[in-house]
Amino acid sequence: MNRKVLVLYVGILNTLTLCFTILIFVFSGKSAPTALVSPVPSAYSPNTVRVLGTAVYAASPLDLVQFAQKPINVLLLGLDGRRGDKNPRCDAIHLINIDIPAGKIRINSIPRGTAVAMPNTSAATSYLANSCHSMGIDFAERQIEKITNLHPDYLVKVGFSQTLGILRTVGLPTTPTLQFLRNRRYGVGDNQRSRNQGLFIKDMLLAHLEEYSKLPKPIKYLVYKMTDTDIDFETADNLISQIIGKEILKNPENIELKTYLPKKVKVRDIDYAVDETSSNQWQTDQEFQQYQSDLSVYLDNLIERGDNFLSSGRKESAYQIIKTPFSQKLWLQIEDDNKRNQFYYDLLRLFVFTSPDKSTTNSLVLDFITEMETNEQTILKEKGDKLLNTLNTT
Repeated sequence: MNRKVLVLYVGILNTLTLCFTILIFVFSGKSAPTALVSPVPSAYSPNTVRVLGTAVYAASPLDLVQFAQKPINVLLLGLDGRRGDKNPRCDAIHLINIDIPAGKIRINSIPRGTAVAMPNTSAATSYLANSCHSMGIDFAERQIEKITNLHPDYLVKVGFSQTLGILRTVGLPTTPTLQFLRNRRYGVGDNQRSRNQGLFIKDMLLAHLEEYSKLPKPIKYLVYKMTDTDIDFETADNLISQIIGKEILKNPENIELKTYLPKKVKVRDIDYAVDETSSNQWQTDQEFQQYQSDLSVYLDNLIERGDNFLSSGRKESAYQIIKTPFSQKLWLQIEDDNKRNQFYYDLLRLFVFTSPDKSTTNSLVLDFITEMETNEQTILKEKGDKLLNTLNTT
């Protein structure tokens, strides 16, 4: 399979993952048998040290899928946290109701500026986005349930970096698309932006979900790992099979949008359209170039500091400065492919050498090796091989 086809596959699945990685279903009985599929490069045998932190299973064929018996509510949060921010704000809030029996999906969008009661907080700053930052995600979930009268069964969190990675691999210009999704320059500000985001999700599903069944399992797994979710890979994969099998997307009216608006506020449907002129010019924008330069300098300095700590035997100090940027996948904010992949490797190297939790290090390195192998990045793939061997011999 050539690289262009793989990039297309990754792009399609990234879109699906953004919307559906966290979705789950309820079986009426035992599920059909599934076969283990390990997305591990061929150089590694099943006898190698345990390498996967997450088991990866093939979805059942559509004719064997057992459909969900009740609606499921899945909370999708887009988090606005950058450069080591440990308590990000909720920038995009969508509670997705999947009703397999009825053949319907409803995207419930809650504007980030929706007022909520927060202890010891002024009314001016007591709104939903801030509640994630100040009170925590659990508190925000409870407020969302009060607003929608729907209990979130499951959660997926997608950060700023992951969103840029998703947009990039879908083939959309990252900065212009993100500007559209975050644009508040409307008369109704956050309310219209929330509506735009919900419609964007719907448009992406209608455009790409039919391609799902054609995707290679290792590619699905790599994209799944980009998100922070409490749903396992097998379950997410099977739910998408149910949506396809139920032919929900055959009729766009099967996907409904509901935006929770203040009284007397009205919004309109604004579809995202790529402006060919601006999409070809945005990378030469001075503000964009400055941001890329600043982020590269920040990551270079971070890696240098981490290496200095590590070489002097101060593993804990190195881990403390690396763990949050690594969990945020900051390298995904770099547009240059070579720089982005090198930053990925260096942050991974420091993280696995310093993390006190050794149960996931092999899995993290194998994910890197698989991604580099898939993208035909031979040199970095070989570095990943050496890193794995070092971990298993020390």
